Amino acid sequence: MYNKRNFISVIDDLENTVKTPKTKLFYNLCQKFEIDLNQKILLIVDKKTSSLKLSTRNLENVELISASNLNTLSLLKAKQIILTTDAVNIIKEIYCG
Repeated sequence: MYNKRNFISVIDDLENTVKTPKTKLFYNLCQKFEIDLNQKILLIVDKKTSSLKLSTRNLENVELISASNLNTLSLLKAKQIILTTDAVNIIKEIYCG
């Protein structure tokens, strides 16, 4: 069985880091954090900003989802999971009471 625990990253304030809608900017950010864009990536954020949507839409293996819309299928398909700290807090609030 594949353990995804080693492939989970938390990036602080990603929504505000990607202010301009450029795929190259997001690509460079992934390189900085050693994220393999050849594998399926689930990017979980607090709120899907338009800049983040536009920056990730051309990347075939990246699925952008808000924490409130998190689902099992997306989690199972992903090889790497990237969360923002705000998304972690929302997930805790929803699923941990």
